[in-house]
Amino acid sequence: MTTKLLGPVSRVFFSQRLRLHYVDWGNPDAPPLLLVHGNPQNHTCWYKVAAQLAQHYHVILPDLRGYGDSSLPDPGKNHANYSFRAMAQDLLEVMDQLGYG
Repeated sequence: MTTKLLGPVSRVFFSQRLRLHYVDWGNPDAPPLLLVHGNPQNHTCWYKVAAQLAQHYHVILPDLRGYGDSSLPDPGKNHANYSFRAMAQDLLEVMDQLGYG
């Protein structure tokens, strides 16, 4: 049985009117694994780990709003919303758009 591996592939999704970036890596038929970076990092901090995990999981590496290749929130609206609630909604959105919602 051959495992089809994907990635790393850069992709885009939209959440709360923001264009956000993520990297899709691994076996799309395997269980999903969402790896979220800290502040002030981006998705690349997970590359060594993701390369290992991609053999057994569908690894999703998002760039949180305002980091990496994701758009900055508009400073004139919602006070440039970087709240945990807004970022959690973004993470739920990417998983939903990938069919894991």
